[in-house]
Amino acid sequence: MNHNPSEKIMRIKLSEWRNQILNNDEKKEVVFNQAYQENHWFEKKEIDRMLHAITSQYLNEEKFQKWINAYSSPKSPKTIGLIGAGNIPLVLFHDLFCILSLGYKVKIKCSSKDSVLPKWILNLYLNNNNFIDQQILFVETIKEVDAIIATGSDLAGNYFVEYFKKYPNIIRTHRNSIALLTGNESQEELIRLGEDVFSYYGLGCRNVSKLYLPNEYDIERLLKIWDSNFNYVMDNNKYKNNYDYNLAINILNKSKMFQSETTLLIENNSIHSRIACLNFEKYSNIEDLDSKLELNHNKIQNVISNGKFDFPFSKLIGESQTPGLSDYADGIDTMNFLISLS
Repeated sequence: MNHNPSEKIMRIKLSEWRNQILNNDEKKEVVFNQAYQENHWFEKKEIDRMLHAITSQYLNEEKFQKWINAYSSPKSPKTIGLIGAGNIPLVLFHDLFCILSLGYKVKIKCSSKDSVLPKWILNLYLNNNNFIDQQILFVETIKEVDAIIATGSDLAGNYFVEYFKKYPNIIRTHRNSIALLTGNESQEELIRLGEDVFSYYGLGCRNVSKLYLPNEYDIERLLKIWDSNFNYVMDNNKYKNNYDYNLAINILNKSKMFQSETTLLIENNSIHSRIACLNFEKYSNIEDLDSKLELNHNKIQNVISNGKFDFPFSKLIGESQTPGLSDYADGIDTMNFLISLS
């Protein structure tokens, strides 16, 4: 294996970057307020949730060293165009971290819904970074790059595929996560499942948007547990407005629905659910589950369960929103892609 590619980022000491991110100062509060004004889904609780995931998983020196040592050093520096989504705070961070860890240059086009936080967290990085050869630029138009990493909706993804077809690229479109329940989950497990459902108000690709339930599953028990632990979501006006709107629509459509104080559980075959809603579908046996998941295999990000199932992209209940460095979106190894450009 070639020399460790992490020389540059390790010289700045990840612990210093992490400590600056976690430092509670007045400037940080100003940034959080600006991020909220830009996107009313970005409440402090949700920004803190993402920063905890970043600092505990990505900026942990022991975890970082184990991760980076699995890769060879790139032969030559490259310039990467990075297009971020704006569905959850700092959703572009893992891609950005991969680029920085290889010492590559990056041109970033932020989403208009998430431009404040990326600039803030990179300014903290640059406070410890005096490498004149590692250029970081925020741009309105991506050009003169060696490759593209872009994330967006299905519609945006189709546009990216055509527009950037001359570049090596990773183009990510919309995905969802699902949960497979057995009916034997403990109350603690169901609370942790609620974190997978309600974190970021359900807007991320790692959020559970659909439940697969055994035929005799006690849905009322599940919803009571969630109402007792996640009622805070109704304090967000955007979430509550979506709840009220979707409640009215599903009543008019005479959908089979279970209404709780925090979500609407709707019987629907789709793995994609609307905001403040969660789809569910019943299954009879493991073979039945196999066929249902196979139909959606290219649209599933994570498969959440208590460990009784063995499917690709499996995660234990409560782990969906704290991905590790090797948990690559869509199962595409970003580091291998970047190194292969050399």
